[in-house]
Amino acid sequence: MGFFTTVLYFILGIYVFGFLLRLASPYIMKYILKRFEKKMGGFQDPFDQKRSAKSKQPLKDKEEIVGDYIDFEEVKDDE
Repeated sequence: MGFFTTVLYFILGIYVFGFLLRLASPYIMKYILKRFEKKMGGFQDPFDQKRSAKSKQPLKDKEEIVGDYIDFEEVKDDE
C-alpha cells in the first residue's frame, strides 16, 4: 500500500507543480525579458537614433521632372 501512495503523491505533485508553473509563467517571462532588455539596451540606442533621423527627412515628390531621356548609339570607327 505504501508504494501506491508514493506514486499517487508523485503524480499529484507533478500536477500541482504544473499548475503553479502555469500561474507563475507570465511573471517569470517578464523577469527574463527585463533582464534581456537591460543586457541588450546598449545596442538599441544607436539603431533608434538612426531610425529617428531617417524618419525626419522630408519626403520627395514622386512627380519630380528630371529631364529628357537620351538614347546614345555606339559608332564604330573604320580605321
